[in-house]
Amino acid sequence: ANIDIKQQIRSFKSHNVIGKLEGNDPKLKDEYVIYTAHWDHLGRHPELQGDQIFNGAIDNASGVASVIQLPAIASARSRANLVVCLVHWGIENSANVTDKQRELARWLVNRGVDLVVGSHPHCVQPLDFYHGCPIAYSLGDLVFDGAPSVASWNRGALLEIGLNENAQTSASRLVPLILEDGFPRIDAAMESNTSETSKAFAVGK
Repeated sequence: ANIDIKQQIRSFKSHNVIGKLEGNDPKLKDEYVIYTAHWDHLGRHPELQGDQIFNGAIDNASGVASVIQLPAIASARSRANLVVCLVHWGIENSANVTDKQRELARWLVNRGVDLVVGSHPHCVQPLDFYHGCPIAYSLGDLVFDGAPSVASWNRGALLEIGLNENAQTSASRLVPLILEDGFPRIDAAMESNTSETSKAFAVGK
């Protein structure tokens, strides 16, 4: 089989601006905070010696995805009293929080997120707090019957959040669940045993 491919390379100028979110503070409206990240450049050229790779985010990731999310967080922050971020992360079937999870969660809080809730590991991970903001690294499974023989996959948690009159989180806890035939019910025995609940849902260090 013969395949003919025609392509054309065009050059154009760009200011690489993802977006601009104007503030409404009368004193600060003319000041700017700029978030930048290198998107991509071609690292290949006949005259280059040694460095013959395609550098940049679209090849080898350099944090640009996080920067792209910043306008979304800032926009939500300007329109809402409470900003919740749902994250798909962590190691499957592991109750241990990774350094990357902890780093990203704190990055989100530092940029205006009030509550971080994670998923993916299929088992419960600790409830943590950073600058007073709850971080539920993983709530485990809620409705799931994909691995009935894996005990940790048959447990989950509900995240209970208390809010004050300013929509700030005032209290947070994990309510333990147990899955039976794929459907959840509150694990009353564990919930009534404060020490066992604390042990199972210990605050991350």
